[in-house]
Formats: sequence, structure tokens, C-alpha cells
Amino acid sequence: MNKLRESLRENFIKVNGWTDASCFFLAGDCSNRHYYRLNKPDGTTAVLMDAYGDNEHIAPFIKIAELLGSLGCSAPKVLGYDMPQRFILLEDLGDATFTYCLKQGMDPTPLYETAVDALIQIHQNFDVSLCPDLPAYGTEEMLTKNNQFLDWYYPRIHGTDVTQAIKDAWTDSWHEAFKILNNAPKTLILRDFHVDNLLWLKDRKDHQRCGLLDFQDAALGGQSYDLVSLFEDVRQDVDQVMAKKLIQKYLSHFSYLDEEAFMAQYYTLGAQRITRIIGVFSRMLIQDKRPHYMAFLPRAWKWLENDLKHDNLLDIRRWFDTHIPPEKRGILHDN
Repeated sequence: MNKLRESLRENFIKVNGWTDASCFFLAGDCSNRHYYRLNKPDGTTAVLMDAYGDNEHIAPFIKIAELLGSLGCSAPKVLGYDMPQRFILLEDLGDATFTYCLKQGMDPTPLYETAVDALIQIHQNFDVSLCPDLPAYGTEEMLTKNNQFLDWYYPRIHGTDVTQAIKDAWTDSWHEAFKILNNAPKTLILRDFHVDNLLWLKDRKDHQRCGLLDFQDAALGGQSYDLVSLFEDVRQDVDQVMAKKLIQKYLSHFSYLDEEAFMAQYYTLGAQRITRIIGVFSRMLIQDKRPHYMAFLPRAWKWLENDLKHDNLLDIRRWFDTHIPPEKRGILHDN
């Protein structure tokens, strides 16, 4: 972090009345954001988000944080912000991420159940009129994001760029699979709904025990999207017997959903999401020199192969079997 950015951060802390607080680095993520904990002598704490990348924007985070709060969910309250310099001061919800809790040996069932309860709360109470300018996460954008797989993973394992004919077959296959999403119910999706971005707030009740983080990419999308993000997590193995029970719990709250159609949409969105992630992690290795994300690729391939077993994804499965056979599905290495 350069000296100018440090100076701007220190000034933001001062302006917001936290001059006497110590400042500790908490975490970074795969975008250009850093998080710090501010700790006053009296024990009062807050979290500072520094969206230092020039292409980062904090307005979406603030908007969705306020929306989630209005829906009765445990998103951090916004305590202050500097829009031009991209700083936000946030309520400190603690360090008990689901990832941390699982590593400490906590039973996963109450964690995942409260996460599903949070989704039920959101989806029962969200209406597009609450956020009319919410961006749509539609099939064309999903395909564009999937193309990162062709841009980064495919060339690294084949030593050559994808041909137009192979790309056309890819595009046609995804368009065919996405048809099942045309009439799928749409709702608020948080997009990165997984164990690193969920907090266990044991002193709260019901769905509010699930703290929500990293939702600036929220959009209007398929209702099953965040469920599949939760249960097909590249960072964590998830008991699929438990997942099926919790999906049934979710479905029991939405009588208008047809289970068979919903699950077909679930696996289609799962395949799209995992394909995008493999492409993103490949880019981060090759372009950004961040190899640690490669550790997640074996699990990502496991989830993708499971999704591709389903009938709606037959053409995509054939594309992968032809162009990315099993022996080419694995970890990339930085040359």
C-alpha cells in the first residue's frame, strides 16, 4: 500500500472520530479491497473497508447493506464513508466466520441452517421496488463471465487460444442450458454467499445469527443462485445429505416453486458459477501472480463434474469431455 493511500486512510479515520484507535490489518480478498479493525482504548471497535483499487466502487456496498438491514438481516451498519476515496467505516460483527467456526470443530448443521434461514428471510421479503436500479445478473452476463475459462484456463492447458469453432460450440451449449432460466423466479442474490463471507453471531436469534459480508456484487438473479453458492463451495466440503435437507426446508417456504424445475435451475447455475470461478482463479494465477487460489481447483472440478451429470447440461458435459477431458482438469502452474 503506497504512502498516499496510507495518508488518506489516516485522515478518514481522524475525520470520523477514531483518531485514538489502534488500527490492525484484518484481511484482503481477491478484489482490490483491504479490511482493518479499529480499536478504541475503551474497547469500542469498528471495521474499515479500504477499496483501494481504482476500479472499485463503494456505493453498491452501502446500498445493499442498507437494503439488507431493512429486510431484517445482519449486515454491518454503515457508520461513515468517503465516496471519492472509497473508504467505509462499518459496524464490527466480529471474527467468527463460518470458515473459522468449522475449523474449530463446530457442528456445520446450525451454521448452514441459519444461512438458509437468512436466504428465506431475504427472498420472502425482497421486492424489486425496494431497489429498482439493482443490476440484473442475466444469461448474457453469465456467459461473458464464463468466457474467462476460455481466456485463461483453456490456453494454459492446451498451449493455444481457443478456436472460433470451439468457442461457438461453447456458446451454443450454454445458451441451450440457460433456456431453463428464462422463466425462473428472480430475487436479490448476494453472489458470494459462502463460508468466508458469513459470520456466526451466536448472541442473536434465528436468521439474524447469520452475519452477511462482501455483498457489493448483489444483483437480481435466479432464486437458487445463493443456495448453490452455499452448498457448492470451492473453499469447503459440504455434506450433501445435509444440503438436501436444508434445500427441502427452503422449498417448504415457497409454495410457488416446482421442485424439479428449481433443482434443474440450481445445477445449471452451479455449473455456470463454478466454470466462472475456475476462469477467475486461472486469471489470478497467470495475470495477478496469486497462486494460492489454485488449492481450490480440485474441489471446484468436483462440484462442476457433479453438476454436469444433470440432463439439462448434457451439451456442456459433451463440450468438456471433448475439449477438457478428465486428465486436463486440475491445478494450473505458473510458468
